[in-house]
Amino acid sequence: MRVNHITDEVWARVEPLLTPAGASRKGRPRVRDRAVLEGLVYLLLRGLAWNRLPRDLGCGSGMTCWRRVQEWQARGLWPDLQALLSEAVPDTAQADWSRLARTAPGAVRRRVPRQNASARHALRLLALAEEAGPHLRGPGQAQWLTRLEDSQAEIEAAFTTLTAQGEVASALRLGAALFPYWWVKGQHTEGARRLQAALQACPDAPRDVRARALYGLASFAQGRGEYESATELHEQALALWRLVGHRAEEALVLGNLGFVAMRRGEYRRANVYLTQELVLAREVGDRWVEAAALNTLGNVATREGRQDEAGEYLRESLRLRRDLGDRIGMARSLTNLGLVALRQGEPERAAQRLLEALHLRRDLGDTGGTSQTLHALGLVALERGERERAAALLGESITLAARVQDPGQLADGVEALASLATQRGSPGGAVTLFRHAERLREHSGTPRAPADEGRVRRIQELLRSSRTPLLPGLLHPPREGLPDFEVVLEDVCALLEQWSRPARSPLGSKDGVYRRLFEQVPVSLQLFSPDGYTLDANAAWSAFWGVRPEEIADRNVLEDAQFAELGVTDLVRRAFEGEAVLLPPLPYDKARLVGQGRRHYLQMLLTPLKDSRGRVREVLFLHGQASVRTPADLVHLSLDLGLTAQLPSDPAGLLGLRRFPSLSPREAAVVHLIAEGHSDADIAATLGVTEHTVKFHVKSVLNKLGAVNRAHAVAIALKHRLL
Repeated sequence: MRVNHITDEVWARVEPLLTPAGASRKGRPRVRDRAVLEGLVYLLLRGLAWNRLPRDLGCGSGMTCWRRVQEWQARGLWPDLQALLSEAVPDTAQADWSRLARTAPGAVRRRVPRQNASARHALRLLALAEEAGPHLRGPGQAQWLTRLEDSQAEIEAAFTTLTAQGEVASALRLGAALFPYWWVKGQHTEGARRLQAALQACPDAPRDVRARALYGLASFAQGRGEYESATELHEQALALWRLVGHRAEEALVLGNLGFVAMRRGEYRRANVYLTQELVLAREVGDRWVEAAALNTLGNVATREGRQDEAGEYLRESLRLRRDLGDRIGMARSLTNLGLVALRQGEPERAAQRLLEALHLRRDLGDTGGTSQTLHALGLVALERGERERAAALLGESITLAARVQDPGQLADGVEALASLATQRGSPGGAVTLFRHAERLREHSGTPRAPADEGRVRRIQELLRSSRTPLLPGLLHPPREGLPDFEVVLEDVCALLEQWSRPARSPLGSKDGVYRRLFEQVPVSLQLFSPDGYTLDANAAWSAFWGVRPEEIADRNVLEDAQFAELGVTDLVRRAFEGEAVLLPPLPYDKARLVGQGRRHYLQMLLTPLKDSRGRVREVLFLHGQASVRTPADLVHLSLDLGLTAQLPSDPAGLLGLRRFPSLSPREAAVVHLIAEGHSDADIAATLGVTEHTVKFHVKSVLNKLGAVNRAHAVAIALKHRLL
């Protein structure tokens, strides 16, 4: 623990008064006078008893300090020393210096009324919170956050105890010490309430304690988007730190003033503050504050579009934070590096950075930070075209941002979700959400980052169009007593629920003959949306594939790797364009789709379901194993389901899409011998030809029948009576 009340300037004035005490004595080295004075000021400012002086201050024990006071009093130095220190150390101007001269360690204990058990426990919790401070900047973050979380109920009781017993200065110290914990855990409202009450109850607290409390209260205000209040509180804290002479804390407040300027879009002013923070941190050698300054400088640079410069700042910040073991800081730098990579067109590298940050933040329970990282991952999913994943990530990010009441982060998330709405063909939802975001930005004074302007241009075009209706059921009118961000959250949840709800169709409806046929027919049926995602499937499908439809909801059939390898993707696309398609028997590996099972030869009929205007609303897949069901079976089943309007006027024409050319006599003979289990050498000997000729005939047969191997060719030839 380090304190610096006796600065070099103060000591230069005090030292001439303290003439040498005489010849040196034997035994332990004498504690330096300057260190003893540090201990005396520490005791005086905190109102502690002699025996509560921490040993790690380097001032010796409380008894040592008391004896030194008695020595100076006996030599007649104490009155002049007391007057000089009262003038030179401003925090002690109103303090009772005479108490130190007239009370012995034992007398202090007798004069102070004995504290009850709850008061003693409250002071132990205060000591725990103050001890946690340095550890929350290094490798022990997770353990100390857990210790504070386990003691949270007792800490809340300690505030009540200290306030009730008039220990308002101790209550303020407790609140200032707990600020980092409240911030990480997203308990911003509780923290701001405690600090505000303690500051009002203790206006004459020591300057360093009051400065810490003001810094915490200002940080909570900037998190809520109250930038005017945050700036005023930070400036008060800055003035106090400059009076106390704590330059590292002064640098930290400058950094927060820079962050507030950045959130308000005042990037030039932000860079001035942050540069001052960086210079001051390097002068005092505080690497933790230096890393914080570099991170925010990188944040400003990436918002302005200076991505290369931002990357340099952020990589240096990350290096420092890894060296310090600061996992909270590492997650912040990694998240910003992920955004830089995304804006540089490298979504894969961005995802790698962001997933590491998300793991750190979830492990630490960092609520607000998790919201920021999830938002960035949602942007990556948008860039990749992963709509369902983007909706899930952005939805969770918005929920957490609303919990910590951060309007800037909430506006960013809602705008990103509006971009997703435009991709999903929901212009009304996009306009509704965008208007929410605009109101949040206007209310909090948080402009959009210049680097993000391009993403919202399409939404702005929709907004300018008077023909774009708002999404029905959204845009609730403001209600008394309900904060705006809760209204926004309700609308976001309503939109996400609409997206997750299967589209209504004869097969997708909850009742009626079509639904019963869909559920009870003994063949695998799967219903797709027009963009290729699974909407529903029947019981036979689940039994055949061994999974539920929702487990593969994020898989797009138009991007199926096996269809691409088999060369039938174009045929599948034709079904989504409105044409009924019968696929040839295909060797499809279930394990590659659902992680289990084996390869089957499947026959598939793809039937588009259209509305009255001829637009495709869904596409129905009918699956059957090629060894069990013929193409005709699938066509007749489609007719039984009442899908005649979706098929060609002549269903046999659909079957005719797969007529096979006849085999030559020699090819038929080769297939016969293959069916009997003969090898190429046996077939060559039987037919009196070379093995090379046999291989040529086999290749010709496979091409004519569209088979993938010899066994498949035999099955097709037998089924279609080609032999």
